[in-house]
Amino acid sequence: GWSGLLDVNIGRRDWRVSPIVAIDNADDLVEEYSGFGVRVEARNTGTEELGFGIELATYDADWRDATRAALAPGSAALLYDRRSTVAPTISLAFTPHLHVTGGVSITQLEPDESIGGPGRAANAWVGSAGYDRRWHTDRMRQHLDATFGVRAGSGSLESDLHYERYVGRALYDAGWGRQAIVVSGFAAAQSNTVFVGSLARSCGMKE
Repeated sequence: GWSGLLDVNIGRRDWRVSPIVAIDNADDLVEEYSGFGVRVEARNTGTEELGFGIELATYDADWRDATRAALAPGSAALLYDRRSTVAPTISLAFTPHLHVTGGVSITQLEPDESIGGPGRAANAWVGSAGYDRRWHTDRMRQHLDATFGVRAGSGSLESDLHYERYVGRALYDAGWGRQAIVVSGFAAAQSNTVFVGSLARSCGMKE
């Protein structure tokens, strides 16, 4: 089989709409998931430094038999069948290359049909800092894109899951003529792990 996650940016300098389509995606979470979403961003709301965004998404999960077998006793209720998320954010640009974003992610987890039980809320405060810069010389073009993000499930948002997750990503590419080199890295850490792995992307699970 095959899987994939399509995240396409459509728009202009002041606004952007990003449709998101997932088909049996298993690249970033323990479970496979399929579904769709959309992210809308307004980058110029009276001042170029301030922007607003919102992401709406819904995904259906497919759990592998090996994952189910690895569950600790009493943990089966953590499996979910569908997750739906609304995530409004505010962004502030300190420079054309450096920006910070903060907001909330409100996620509802519907229980796995084979287990039943009540749904769960996986609501979290989210924040990130990013640096994105491109520069050119007569012979070389370069691009650096780095982000550091925090997600914290909190009882203050009436979340049933409490955790803290930290994620860092970086990508550097350089090109000259028809030649190019790309180097990327990813690191993640989490406290109060709720399941086998770490929570990721609207409270899914990552190995």
